[in-house]
Parts: sequence; structure tokens; C-alpha cells
Amino acid sequence: MVSKLTAVVAVFVLCLMVVAAEHPGHDALCPSTEMTSGPPIADTLVTSHLTVDGSGIELCSMEYRVPAKATMYQGMLAASQQHGNSFKFESEAHPMWGHFVSSINDVGSEGGFYWFIFDKDTLKTTPVGVDFIDIADNSSYIWHYSNSSQPNTTYSGPCVGSSVIPPPMPLTFKVGYLSVSSANTDLFAVCKQPVLLPTTPTTVYALVDLANDQIPLFVQAVLHAPQKTVTSLDGLANDDRYAWTGYRAGSNEKIPYDLSLTAISDGDHIEFRYDERSEPMIPADNGDLCPGEELTSGPTITDTLVTSYLSVDGGGTVQCSMKYRVPAKSTVYQGMLAASQQHGNGFEFESTLYAKFGHFITSINSVAPMGGSYWLIFDDVTKMLTPVGVDSIHVKNGSSYIWHYTNDTGHNVTYRGPCVGSSFIPPTIPLTYKVVYLTISGANVHQTTNDTFKRVCKQTVLIPSKETSVFRLLEIANSQIPITVKAELDLQGSSVRSFNGVSMRRSYRWIGFKAGMDGPIPYDLSMSTVTDGDHIEFRYEEVEIVTGPRGGASSAGQSVALVTLAVLLVNVVTSL
Repeated sequence: MVSKLTAVVAVFVLCLMVVAAEHPGHDALCPSTEMTSGPPIADTLVTSHLTVDGSGIELCSMEYRVPAKATMYQGMLAASQQHGNSFKFESEAHPMWGHFVSSINDVGSEGGFYWFIFDKDTLKTTPVGVDFIDIADNSSYIWHYSNSSQPNTTYSGPCVGSSVIPPPMPLTFKVGYLSVSSANTDLFAVCKQPVLLPTTPTTVYALVDLANDQIPLFVQAVLHAPQKTVTSLDGLANDDRYAWTGYRAGSNEKIPYDLSLTAISDGDHIEFRYDERSEPMIPADNGDLCPGEELTSGPTITDTLVTSYLSVDGGGTVQCSMKYRVPAKSTVYQGMLAASQQHGNGFEFESTLYAKFGHFITSINSVAPMGGSYWLIFDDVTKMLTPVGVDSIHVKNGSSYIWHYTNDTGHNVTYRGPCVGSSFIPPTIPLTYKVVYLTISGANVHQTTNDTFKRVCKQTVLIPSKETSVFRLLEIANSQIPITVKAELDLQGSSVRSFNGVSMRRSYRWIGFKAGMDGPIPYDLSMSTVTDGDHIEFRYEEVEIVTGPRGGASSAGQSVALVTLAVLLVNVVTSL
């Protein structure tokens, strides 16, 4: 029996090698015609049939719908979803040969019997496995439970020419497409491979994770779960010079490195390219420092302002190209705060903050989602729906975005309303915000076991025109830039308990400094104020722990008090 099975595997591997060399999904470079989004699942469905025969199971010609070019494994996922409990299967994924079906409807390999797959047109066993069979319209395959191990076995069971079993449930999967460019690599390209998506909201990170499971012979991605990033694709890892970067296929529109920040919908197409880094995309390690040139104060808000525009259309509101001023590199959310302040009652909005995804705009000028209509944001240059939210888009001079109230949530929605090419509305009130910068250093973070920490380098925070305490600065940063800064604050002691997942420890504390300087600010952050152009840096510093009386156990309260006293003394000395 072992020798027969070895022979079957040898033949199977040989066939895989032949098919792998010729398979159309692997080209030197993907054709430009494939570097497009869509079609959504409704426009790409084909009809296929699946039969199960053996061990008391007889399900002949189960009809199901699946996207064209899906693999047989994906077809089985679709068939299982549409036929429910009538068709269930289990499989094991081999890194070289893909999925092996080990059980159908609770019947597994036993007593020399295995599940073999046959082409229903030829009634011959297929030469390759379920991950190498691409489904075409009206394709039909038979799973037969047999103890034969010969590759040329012919199916002769009861399901030849049988009537069709229609699906009792509609298809609920959606489809996304995934490409992996071969540029700058010696890999084969992966060109617009379909990936079945759930109906629930899905991110690019989930897309790649699903691709690992569904199409393992095409995509083998190593994912960094805490940071939601790709560290390796098809055996090629990121290095100091190159990194895998996501794009909207066929464009130069990069998506955030944190793949959980980009939502995808039916028909979207993501391409990964092995790009040369223009700057480090993530900290090299938890001890990474921000560049020295970024550890400076200023500029003040007057010296960093750019002009941007916002439009609002829908729900009875039409305000086209509201002009406003905001610091360069602000997020769109911060731009909306500035626009609201400069346009007063003419532009008001509300938002909901999600820990992972940031701000979602829930209401503009008292118009909230209703009857399936929502506020969607469009790029005023391309008129296309933006792929990311307001916390991931950064404002540049002349940037312009449109909020449109619509019930059309397709992936390729284009704005065609009255705000195209309209004249701008000048602000009615001058900008009153000031700007402060915030840095969170990665120095000494390697002392912890935390691998989710991300450093923060000179992030812009809008503050009121009056002086603000450093403690209040962190509260504002938590609200304005929640994807970048997550500070857990001690309200009683007006101090920081943790930054971006790294908490104070027995001998380490988060200590504030004027950026680039050695003199720490008081541990009680309410005692220090910041004003326009100031820059505060937090470092994870080792502090001396003083033991209790007569060498007893240490006192956290005493150590904090001593650290605060030491910091105050340093401030006094440095000011003389």
C-alpha cells in the first residue's frame, strides 16, 4: 500500500511541476490589462457542478456559483456555503502541493479508501490537485471514495448523466483581487488572483490572510499580526533597502503600511510591489530613534500653513470648495477641525472614534446616516472614493476633498455632483489654532517584551490659541491622531502610564523632554506648558528605585516622588 501511495504522490508532484511552469497566473510581469479593479462578484460568476459519490453518500451534480478563474478549492468553499450541511469538507494544506481533501461529509480516509477527484467530461482522475484547477463555466467534477490508486482510473458510478441539484442558498461571498509584482525580484508574478471575501467589512490585511489559506500555491505571505503588516511574500522578505508595499492596482496610490487601516469592498484589486524604500517604513526595531533633524522645535503655525479645500454635497447641503488653512502634514481629520473653526456654523461635523480604524464621520451639518445613505469622502482630483479614512490621509497644499451623502458604496464610485469645478467659499473666521509637535522615542523600548510598539516622530497636534499643559497636549493627541498616538494617562498624577502599548515598569518610566534636549520636564505633566511651535519628546528612561526604610521593599510612591523631585531640581539648575 505504501509503494502504491508513493507512486501516486510522485505522479502528482510531476504533474504539478508541469502545470506550475505553464500556469497563466505566473508571468514575468502582469499585463497592464489585468492591473484594473473589478469586476465585482455579480459580474464574474460562472456556474459549476460538484458531485460526491461513495461511502453511502450520493450527491450528484450539485450546482453552485463561483467567480470565474477561482480554483477548485475556492469552488468547494462556495459550494459548501450554498449547499450548507449537505456538503461539508475538511482539508490539509501542504506548502508545496496545496490542499489535500481529507474528509467529505465526515467521511475520511480509512481502510485504504481515499477521496479522488474526476473530471466529469472525461470521467478520468485529474492529474493535479484542487489548487491547480481553474473553474470555467459549466465545469463539473466528481469526488469518488475509492481504494484505487492508479492515475488512469475511470469513474463509472451512478452520477454519470444525473440531474442537477440546485443550491438551496444564494452565494454570499464577495470577491477581491490580489497581485504580486515581480519587479525588483526574481519571483514569478501573481496576476489578479480572485480571493473570496466575507460579506462583513474586510481589510487588506484580512485579504492577504485569506489568500494564504485559499491560494497557497500563488501567495505565501508572512504577516506581522501586531503591526498588521507584510514582512515577506513568496519567500522574499523586507530588508533595509526594499519592502513589500501595497497599491491600488494599476496606480501609484500607496495604501498605509498597516494593512488593517485600508478597507476593501467587492471588486477591489490590491497589488504588492517590492519597492525601494525612500525612508524607513517602520521602525527597524523597538530601540529605533527618530532622525536628529526631526528633533527640533518649530515651525510655528504661521510658517507651516497650507491651503486646502473641503466640499459637502448631499442631504440638502451643498457647500463647494470651502477654503481653509491648516498646518502641512495634518490629517484630513485635523483639516476638518480647522475648516469647522474657520467656517463656523457653515461646516459642523460629528465623528465616532474606533480604536483600530480611527475616526468615522457620522454627521455633517446635522445630516446623519439614514435609509442606507452615508457620508463618503472623495478625492477632488480623481473624483474617486478614497481607499482610507480621515486619519490616514495627510493634507498637502492645494489638496481638496469632497464629502458626498450617498447610498452608493461600490468600490469604484465616482463623484459627479455639483461641486465639480465650482468656485471656492472663503473662510469667514481666521484660523485660531496653534501647533505643537509630539515625538515618542523608541529608545530602550527593547527592554520590554512588547512587539507592537511604534515610534512617533514629530507629529502635528492642533492646540487652542492659549497656552496648553503637556498633559492636555496628550489628551488632545489621543483624540486627534489616535492611529499614531495611544497614550494611557494617569488623571490623578497627571502623568503617562503607557505609550503605544508600552507601560511603565519598576525601573522604567516615560519621561518628557523638550525635543532634542537633555533637561527633563516635571513628571507631573500639568506643571509644564507648551505654546505655538513647541516640540515635546517622550523617552522610556531608566529611573533609580529607592528602597524603603532599612533596606525594606521598594515604594512605588516614594520612587515616583523622588523622580519628580530630581526632575524639578534639574529644571532649577538648568534655568540658572
